[in-house]
Amino acid sequence: MRGRGSGPTSALVSVIERFSKIDVVNTAIFFAFIVVLIYLMGVLWYEASRAALNIAIGLFITASVLRMYFHPGKISDKIKEWGRCFRRALEAFAEVTAPLVLLLAMLGVMVNLFVVSGWMIKLMGLLATIGEFHVVALIGVGFVIGVFLGLGIPPSACYILSAVIVIPPMTRIGINPWVAHFFLFFIAVISEYSPPTSLVAAVASRISGASFMKTMMVTLQISLPFFFLTFAIFNWDILLLEPGLAQMAALGVLIIGCSTAAAAIHGRLFERKRYDLPSKFVVLIVALFILFYPRGTLSALALIPAVAMIILVLRRSQKIFVSS
Repeated sequence: MRGRGSGPTSALVSVIERFSKIDVVNTAIFFAFIVVLIYLMGVLWYEASRAALNIAIGLFITASVLRMYFHPGKISDKIKEWGRCFRRALEAFAEVTAPLVLLLAMLGVMVNLFVVSGWMIKLMGLLATIGEFHVVALIGVGFVIGVFLGLGIPPSACYILSAVIVIPPMTRIGINPWVAHFFLFFIAVISEYSPPTSLVAAVASRISGASFMKTMMVTLQISLPFFFLTFAIFNWDILLLEPGLAQMAALGVLIIGCSTAAAAIHGRLFERKRYDLPSKFVVLIVALFILFYPRGTLSALALIPAVAMIILVLRRSQKIFVSS
């Protein structure tokens, strides 16, 4: 029998007890200034750079005063402690931001390569013309254009450039402009974490200390259901075109479909792969049926087994994880 001080509970308590009063105060101050930032930009309509500068100065002064107040000792000791903390902050800031600055510099070079030269617009215009022969081909070409642009430029520029190239041919063959714009918007969001210049993975890897490439690949793996959603809006266009109960119903269907796809991709049904992979493939087929089969009675009835599969995969995955 385990003693009273052993086990996961005592380990958790020991971890919680390591947090000091100053840690709690710093956390409270941080979230308080987030609220102030929202107030400055959302209520007082401060410019983003001005609001960020005010918040940074206020946070620095507040944290410095509280750090000196809670540190025991004389005034000289408090000042020395503040100096050590300030030095460590500068070192940590430089260590985290240096790779990001290099990444942003590379992004700037690639943006100029894509935009200033002009050859990218001509090439993409040619591809869009080729894709006009069939709606599926045009959607595929639009996806390729958006992903390719997202390899080197940020989401806003990716969306604007791809919209200029792809939207006119899409509207000419009958695709609603709202659907086309949201399709390219989703692709632009994907460009935020797509290789090789994944700014999200760069920030996350620097904060966590993990490998940049591994973080980027795990991010792509986690976001695979989002790729399905990008194409599903062509089938479930009522999500954008019919506000009201129909829109809420379409949102519920898409949530269930994407959740079923996520369960198939990331979940486990059996410990052995020869049984697990075919079963996960069946779950994925149900998800794709919900997302891409023409709206009707069958797609509605498929929601019942989909919900049951999600619950089953969650329970089986938890059981397999605990047993392993």
